[in-house]
Amino acid sequence: MWKEPHPGEADPEMRSPRGEASKHEAGNRCGWAGLANGELEAVCGIEGASFCHNGRFIAAARTREAALAMAELAVKEALSIRAQSDGGG
Repeated sequence: MWKEPHPGEADPEMRSPRGEASKHEAGNRCGWAGLANGELEAVCGIEGASFCHNGRFIAAARTREAALAMAELAVKEALSIRAQSDGGG
Protein backbone atom coordinates (compact mmCIF):
# COMPACT_ATOMS: atom_id res chain seq x y z
CA MET A 1 0.00 0.00 0.00
CA TRP A 2 1.34 3.40 -0.98
CA LYS A 3 1.82 5.99 1.76
CA GLU A 4 2.10 9.67 0.87
CA PRO A 5 5.57 10.69 2.10
CA HIS A 6 5.78 13.69 4.39
CA PRO A 7 7.56 16.61 2.65
CA GLY A 8 10.16 16.77 5.43
CA GLU A 9 11.09 13.09 5.52
CA ALA A 10 14.83 12.47 5.44
CA ASP A 11 14.44 9.01 3.89
CA PRO A 12 16.22 9.09 0.50
CA GLU A 13 13.83 6.48 -0.89
CA MET A 14 10.57 7.60 -2.43
CA ARG A 15 7.51 5.47 -3.02
CA SER A 16 5.79 5.42 -6.38
CA PRO A 17 2.00 5.30 -6.66
CA ARG A 18 2.45 1.54 -7.12
CA GLY A 19 4.33 1.32 -3.82
CA GLU A 20 7.74 0.68 -5.38
CA ALA A 21 10.76 2.36 -3.85
CA SER A 22 12.81 4.53 -6.17
CA LYS A 23 16.27 5.86 -5.39
CA HIS A 24 16.64 7.29 -8.90
CA GLU A 25 14.32 10.25 -8.53
CA ALA A 26 15.80 13.51 -7.28
CA GLY A 27 12.61 13.87 -5.24
CA ASN A 28 13.24 17.25 -3.65
CA ARG A 29 13.06 17.45 0.11
CA CYS A 30 12.68 21.23 0.16
CA GLY A 31 9.02 21.20 1.15
CA TRP A 32 7.79 21.81 -2.41
CA ALA A 33 5.23 18.97 -2.45
CA GLY A 34 1.81 20.13 -3.58
CA LEU A 35 2.76 23.78 -3.90
CA ALA A 36 2.07 26.05 -6.87
CA ASN A 37 2.79 29.55 -8.15
CA GLY A 38 3.57 32.22 -5.52
CA GLU A 39 3.60 29.78 -2.64
CA LEU A 40 6.11 27.54 -4.45
CA GLU A 41 8.23 30.53 -5.47
CA ALA A 42 8.38 31.66 -1.84
CA VAL A 43 9.41 28.23 -0.54
CA CYS A 44 12.04 27.38 -3.15
CA GLY A 45 13.19 30.95 -3.84
CA ILE A 46 12.96 30.57 -7.62
CA GLU A 47 10.96 33.14 -9.56
CA GLY A 48 8.91 31.33 -12.19
CA ALA A 49 8.50 28.08 -10.28
CA SER A 50 4.87 27.16 -10.93
CA PHE A 51 4.02 23.63 -9.73
CA CYS A 52 5.28 20.63 -7.79
CA HIS A 53 3.27 17.39 -7.65
CA ASN A 54 2.36 16.04 -4.20
CA GLY A 55 4.52 13.00 -4.96
CA ARG A 56 7.47 15.30 -5.80
CA PHE A 57 8.29 13.38 -8.97
CA ILE A 58 7.50 16.23 -11.35
CA ALA A 59 7.62 20.00 -11.21
CA ALA A 60 6.94 22.80 -13.68
CA ALA A 61 8.14 26.32 -14.28
CA ARG A 62 7.10 29.28 -16.42
CA THR A 63 10.55 29.78 -17.93
CA ARG A 64 13.45 27.63 -19.04
CA GLU A 65 15.70 29.40 -16.55
CA ALA A 66 13.34 28.67 -13.66
CA ALA A 67 13.06 25.01 -14.72
CA LEU A 68 16.84 24.66 -14.81
CA ALA A 69 17.20 26.38 -11.42
CA MET A 70 14.58 24.06 -9.90
CA ALA A 71 16.31 21.01 -11.36
CA GLU A 72 19.70 22.14 -10.08
CA LEU A 73 18.31 22.76 -6.59
CA ALA A 74 16.55 19.38 -6.51
CA VAL A 75 19.70 17.55 -7.63
CA LYS A 76 21.85 19.37 -5.05
CA GLU A 77 19.37 18.41 -2.34
CA ALA A 78 19.29 14.77 -3.49
CA LEU A 79 23.09 14.61 -3.48
CA SER A 80 23.19 16.14 -0.02
CA ILE A 81 20.72 13.55 1.27
CA ARG A 82 22.72 10.74 -0.36
CA ALA A 83 25.95 12.01 1.21
CA GLN A 84 24.30 12.11 4.64
CA SER A 85 22.91 8.60 4.25
CA ASP A 86 26.34 7.35 3.10
CA GLY A 87 27.90 8.83 6.24
CA GLY A 88 29.50 11.75 4.43
CA GLY A 89 27.47 14.17 6.54
